[in-house]
Amino acid sequence: MGNNKAYTKSDKLTKFAWILFTIWFCSNLLSQVAYIAVYGLPYDGLPMLVSLGPIYYLAIIVEISMWVFIGGFFGKKIIRKENVINSTIN
Repeated sequence: MGNNKAYTKSDKLTKFAWILFTIWFCSNLLSQVAYIAVYGLPYDGLPMLVSLGPIYYLAIIVEISMWVFIGGFFGKKIIRKENVINSTIN
């Protein structure tokens, strides 16, 4: 009676990663807007990250991980779509 999809662990992880990405993106955007509203210029992220010291590397790893997730997600969707198109042609 309906479309009850049982969520797998992978689906839950993907949903969680999307939530994290959305929060990360919005917080970056809002902090940049607030800084521009106060100082009139966008802040330079690199000196700010370097000022974190050793935590700088963790911040870079987290950011790279987020972009790898986004790239992998869209890459997977493109590959699936191409497979569906190729299977309907054959």
